[in-house]
Amino acid sequence: MTITKKNTFSLLIISASFILTTHALLEIPLKFDREENSILFNANFGTENCKIEAKAEFYYCSNEIDFIRTDYRKIQTCGAVPSGTTTYGVNDYEAQFQMGNFQARVVFAQYNTLDNLNLTLYTRSLCFGKVNDDTKQLSLLKQLNQEGLISQPRVYITFFNKYLSYFTSDDIIGQINLGEPNPEFIKKGSSFVKMYVDKSDTYVYDCTFYSNGETTYFGQKISGYKKYYINFDSALSSIDLNVFEQMLAILKERGYQITVSGIGIFKEYYIDTIEGLEPIKITILTEDMSPYILSLVPSVYTKKIVDGIYRLMFKVIDGERAFIIGNQILTSYYFAYDANTQNTFFAERVENLNPQLLAQKSENFSKYLREEKV
Repeated sequence: MTITKKNTFSLLIISASFILTTHALLEIPLKFDREENSILFNANFGTENCKIEAKAEFYYCSNEIDFIRTDYRKIQTCGAVPSGTTTYGVNDYEAQFQMGNFQARVVFAQYNTLDNLNLTLYTRSLCFGKVNDDTKQLSLLKQLNQEGLISQPRVYITFFNKYLSYFTSDDIIGQINLGEPNPEFIKKGSSFVKMYVDKSDTYVYDCTFYSNGETTYFGQKISGYKKYYINFDSALSSIDLNVFEQMLAILKERGYQITVSGIGIFKEYYIDTIEGLEPIKITILTEDMSPYILSLVPSVYTKKIVDGIYRLMFKVIDGERAFIIGNQILTSYYFAYDANTQNTFFAERVENLNPQLLAQKSENFSKYLREEKV
């Protein structure tokens, strides 16, 4: 085979990236855009190092970048080249990406083209989640694994602080690790537990985990679910009306005052105090079908508005058949997903990451992002 200058350059970059990963964890600092309800991160790509603010996507995802609806420079100008493959009949491209502390060659679909234009939707996402069809979806995890940058196509994610609403869209709110976890985030005595996955459950587009249906609140049994997801893009948990009413009844029995606001389908519920609140305890199933207690602590399902007014962070839906847990669960657990096996993993997170170290890291990352803001 003839080695061209272009191939030599690509091999050197990939080799350099591989050397980096033998000495350091692959990590991507995360931001959160409250207007778009999206987990975002900065990346540079192509021979011209074009900047892009990419979304970390977990729901039925693919590596897709829209060059029609966004303000970013055109794809060819940035130095991306055709990969020789297609997704949904549209040509794919590849380019060198700088993300966090590493570089990688990434294949992505040009989501919008002048010949196949969609003016109602646009995206700039890289895929960390569920892939149902490799011929129609491009997975960042699988590509990094195939390049040898990570030993397994697995993503680990956690949020540093439960008060996302206090952060600007430039501030660092969490971190993604790829291939291997950051041991600093795991609570002493805890370790990752591999959860059961139902491979026959083909109509699932999320990173799913399963339960035996047992759920308790203040030690009382309430109706549970067989299937659970995490909504990575919202702090609100989606719950069935009947189950939520059981929770409200328990709260009222204990003297909590409940206030309802709003009209229409989705009402907002408020409580007068969080003192004495207990976790919602959900029994989920490990790989060998053993029980594992997932605790949704009060900081996950409440939000302080002012003294004496706390919102219950639930979107109540009549007939909801799964419990979709809000992303605040990522402040108390370190979550992982394997793109090959489709298993999910949980480890208890350290309660307080080193405040001084975290403050320093956050300031450094935030300063960088403010300087490099798209």
